[in-house]
Amino acid sequence: YRLITIGLADLPRSKNEKERQEIIRRGSHLSSEYNNPCLKEQQLSYNCLSDMNYDRDKCGDFFKNYRNCRDFWLKVQVDRRRKGIKPEMPWPEDREDIKKEYMAGNRKS
Repeated sequence: YRLITIGLADLPRSKNEKERQEIIRRGSHLSSEYNNPCLKEQQLSYNCLSDMNYDRDKCGDFFKNYRNCRDFWLKVQVDRRRKGIKPEMPWPEDREDIKKEYMAGNRKS
């Protein structure tokens, strides 16, 4: 598992104090939705393990869903890096639209 971090170069410049605080807030979470778009899937996997007495065989669907999520966002990140789009990992509020774009693109091919 590779933690995706947001570098200072990826953060936009602030125009005022309120915006500066928001930028700092976004960049300061180490294990949060800002740099882990699969946080919900990860937590569901952990919950399954806990509920099933850590019997990994009973949580296969949760693990598969988490892996699919990670693979998808890694593809998005690589694609954005190739295109020079910053930040490479989209902000949480932009991810739903990006998912729709990629899903629509996959249906066409």
